[in-house]
Amino acid sequence: MPRWMMRAGLAACGCSAVLSQKVAAQWRFVPTPAPCETATGILSSGDGSARARLVDLAVITLYVNSAPAGDRYLADALADHLAYHFAHDRGFTSPSREGVRRPPPTEANEVSETARALGVRYLLSGTINGSPTGSELTMLLHDARDGVAIWQGRFALGTSNALAVSRKIRTGVLTRLRGAAYASDSVATGGTFVPAAFEQFLRGLDADRERGPRFFGRAITFFREATKHDPRFAEAYARLALAITRALENGLTDARENPEKLAAEARSAADRAVELDSTFALAWLARATTLSLGKYNPAAQAAFRRAATLDPREPEILWREGRVLLRDGRRAEGERRLRDASALSARFSAAQADLGALALISRKQDVACGWLNEAIASDPYASAAYALRAVARRRDGELRLAWADAEVTTRLGARLLGETAAALVDLSAGDTTKARARSRWVTRELERRSRLSQLEARYVAALFVGLKERERALRAIDKAFPRDGQLSLILQDDVFAPISRDPRYRRATGRTS
Repeated sequence: MPRWMMRAGLAACGCSAVLSQKVAAQWRFVPTPAPCETATGILSSGDGSARARLVDLAVITLYVNSAPAGDRYLADALADHLAYHFAHDRGFTSPSREGVRRPPPTEANEVSETARALGVRYLLSGTINGSPTGSELTMLLHDARDGVAIWQGRFALGTSNALAVSRKIRTGVLTRLRGAAYASDSVATGGTFVPAAFEQFLRGLDADRERGPRFFGRAITFFREATKHDPRFAEAYARLALAITRALENGLTDARENPEKLAAEARSAADRAVELDSTFALAWLARATTLSLGKYNPAAQAAFRRAATLDPREPEILWREGRVLLRDGRRAEGERRLRDASALSARFSAAQADLGALALISRKQDVACGWLNEAIASDPYASAAYALRAVARRRDGELRLAWADAEVTTRLGARLLGETAAALVDLSAGDTTKARARSRWVTRELERRSRLSQLEARYVAALFVGLKERERALRAIDKAFPRDGQLSLILQDDVFAPISRDPRYRRATGRTS
């Protein structure tokens, strides 16, 4: 784990004073990003004839001062779109592929402090203000060396012109930082020129970012609509394939959807993205991920390599390959990919949370807490990381902090994980009555849903084993989806000893003999 975390005393979970302040901040939903190293060195510009310093740029989620309800989704989605494309532009690097959720700095010292926390030199922030005639967006680009704004743009903002606004912002920032010639030569791959398609695409990004179960279907629907408006929108096809994959990986809570049919749609969308733009790394990542829904095969491996060659700075490629390897039962290789992803971007929360989960499986609480603290600092809205940290703290006897993490998990939209984690903490505190009271809602949810994500199944099964309700524990495992090597990995825990000889448990963990 990074030296800064050990120096700050955050490697172990027993940092009540520091971490309780973080939790308090997160209850106000104010991100507390972790420091990350600033990239240095040189990179050749577009034609290879000139050399230029890498530019570090973070995009802060737009601040909504006032705006019509129909425009509010643009605050996250437009910032995420800009952040992604700046991070993948030649000569740029970024600490995150998403806009950072935090208040925009207003004073020079705030700019410097924010930039230091994010490990960047330049900050792009914006404010949406409503008016009788519609929303207005003001964008500011700050240089953190002196805290002053070096570029400003003011735009009429609405659903119908979001595409034009995004292009103007991108051109303005690139021109200011790299020159007009560079900006005119820099065209995002995989894009669209159809405003209606871009609107649906941004709505898909907004739903996809929320990560909660009820948002999976919304994201898929929006990305489908984007491809209908523009059948040549490569990025929309790639995002559709990845959104479907995420839904399948997280248990596919909508019982009306057929997993096999969805998997086929995801593969078709990924193939279409590659067909439309074979130089677009995200398209190859979508193909690699969808080809791996069954097993990590040579075609998927080749697609991962192609994606990494086209975009060697994108940690999501390594993270997704690591998860695929874990599903294929290749833990050592998968863990190496996750570590590589975290090394590539010190703010890539998803890889850090997965590394924390693997450390928990190995009963390395201190290591797990280090990774999970880092994941939460990188993304204070990552609900799974709080749920995992609640388990780590519970094992260390830090029950108050574990309850706090479980409650935050619920508030972030992952109620089944949050309620189950809280009930497990109740059991550790010896309060069986309260644990049983919480378990009644968990039972109703278990009966209502046809599938659970692997992590949900693991938590629910552990709760009912603790309550000595063997059949409900096994029913939770039966509903775990997908059923692969990663499920076997997360179910290998002494807590399941009372049901370890049952054939249903043994099938889920691959122990057929």
